[in-house]
Amino acid sequence: MAVAPKVCAGQCAPDPGAGLRNVRLRTFDPMRGASLATEPAGRTLWDRARQYAFAIAAVAAACGVKLVVGHWLADADSLFLAAVSITAWRVGLTPGLLAVALSTLSQAYFFLAPYYSLGIASAEEGVQLGLWSAEAALLCFLFGALRGARSRALDSAADAESKRVLLAESEDRLRSGT
Repeated sequence: MAVAPKVCAGQCAPDPGAGLRNVRLRTFDPMRGASLATEPAGRTLWDRARQYAFAIAAVAAACGVKLVVGHWLADADSLFLAAVSITAWRVGLTPGLLAVALSTLSQAYFFLAPYYSLGIASAEEGVQLGLWSAEAALLCFLFGALRGARSRALDSAADAESKRVLLAESEDRLRSGT
C-alpha cells in the first residue's frame, strides 16, 4: 500500500547543498524515512525571466563580437556555439534551446547572403546552418543531462547526509539506553 509523502515541518535534516543551489521543498517519505525533493529549484517567474534574459544576452554578445571582429576570426561561428554552450550549462536546457534558435536566426539575418534578410541564398549555406543548429541543440541536450545528473547527485548526497545524521542519533540513543 502506497503512503502519500508528508511535508516536513522542521523534522528534515538541513540540505547541505542549499548554499550551492536554490532551496527546494523537502518532504518526508514514511516508507523510506528519507527526504525527497518535490519541487525543482528556480521555478519562479523571476528566475525563469532571468534565465531567458541570460540566453538573449549571450547570443547578443556573440553577435556583437562577430559583427565587430568576425572578419579577423578564422571560425567566428564558434562564438555562437560558445554562447549556446554557456547558456545551456549555466541556466538549463530550454534557455539553451532559445539560444540555439536566436543564434540560428542571427546567423541567417546578419551573416548569410542576402544580408539583413532571413532568406538563404544557397542550399549549401542552408545545410550548413541546419547542421550547426542540430549540433548546438545536441550540445544543449548533453548539458541538460549533465545538469540533471548533478542535481540528482546533490540530492543523493543530501539524502545520505540526512540518513547519516539519523543513524548517529539512533546510535547515541542506543548507547545511552533510552
